[in-house]
Amino acid sequence: MLKLDTETIINIPTIKKAYLNNNIVYKKYIKLDYIEATGTQYIDTGVTLGINRGVECEIAYDEFSNTSRWGASYGGTADTPRRFAFGTQDTAYYFICGGSTLSLGTVDNNKHTIKAFINNGTLTYSIDSITQTTSVTATACNLSFFLFARHTNQGVQHYVKCKIYSCKLYDNETLVRDFIPVLDSDNNVCLYDKISDKFFYNKGTGDFIAGPKKLDYIESTGTQYIKTGVYVDSNVDVELSCQITAKGTQHLFGVGTNGKRYLLAQQSSNNRIIFDYNTSNVRIISTIVGYTSGSHILKVINKEFFIDNVSYGVSSGATYTNPTEARIFGSDNGNGHMKLYYCKIYNNDILVRDFIPVLDTNNIACLYDRISETFFYNQGTGDFLYE
Repeated sequence: MLKLDTETIINIPTIKKAYLNNNIVYKKYIKLDYIEATGTQYIDTGVTLGINRGVECEIAYDEFSNTSRWGASYGGTADTPRRFAFGTQDTAYYFICGGSTLSLGTVDNNKHTIKAFINNGTLTYSIDSITQTTSVTATACNLSFFLFARHTNQGVQHYVKCKIYSCKLYDNETLVRDFIPVLDSDNNVCLYDKISDKFFYNKGTGDFIAGPKKLDYIESTGTQYIKTGVYVDSNVDVELSCQITAKGTQHLFGVGTNGKRYLLAQQSSNNRIIFDYNTSNVRIISTIVGYTSGSHILKVINKEFFIDNVSYGVSSGATYTNPTEARIFGSDNGNGHMKLYYCKIYNNDILVRDFIPVLDTNNIACLYDRISETFFYNQGTGDFLYE
């Protein structure tokens, strides 16, 4: 059964009773991975931000333009301290914050986390892990903050073609908007704010494009697996958030063939989570008993094995050639019982797979890769459970 957060029973007593008698839960919204604007849509957040203000937005630009801007900005020189807007400029990400205009990083079509916080005249701004600080002159905004376009004293301008995955707005260090992309109960694509418990809809023309329906996890029961299309060797790193759901041998990720192993698993003897590289003779055994300990984040970085950021050592396994395609929920030598919350795969430090659990357009539970924008389906038998 699909369960989604912020589910409620409608607060009309007769309807509420009917829903309860028929064991029906009213779904307030369905989470999406993102909503996408094509250059004519925008959302008014209804927030005018003070002197100390901040934004944190997960965004991917579909098109780069020196007029692609979103936020709140002004045309007159005297009004520049009020500005708080973002976009792209030439080949860089662009920050228009108070009296300063700043560039950072190199633009591409991938998802990035953009942050900008003004606090007592100091601006801290970042793209992912790249962070800068500078002094700025800032005064309170008097225009509401827009997403997907720029709110100016001439009205709405500078539409942006982009995807937004989440967005948080802060006023004087208080979180005042916490947006996630959703379908409302009438299947309208919009943003839902967790703070005000309200939907925010397109104020422009046309329609937002809906991203995949996002799930908390998909769960294998020992017969399902997914091929990743990535052939794993010493150049490959992985990060997955998962929960093992059964005792004994459980293959979670990778390749199980001896001599070409790259395997995250739970071993049979003591149910501890392990990492094998090349052969099982150089196995790294953690102290974590998998199936009784809840969810964990497993990582392999340069053959070093981590669970929840605690290192359990570096594999001494020798580098091998002719690697094999990795699987999730199993390997070429066995499957596993596991809930998967996400999985990221890197090759030579480049993110090549960014998997999240979703329902596709036919409501089939699968993994969606944000990098290739492709659905990856069960290659085993039976169906994934999901929530």
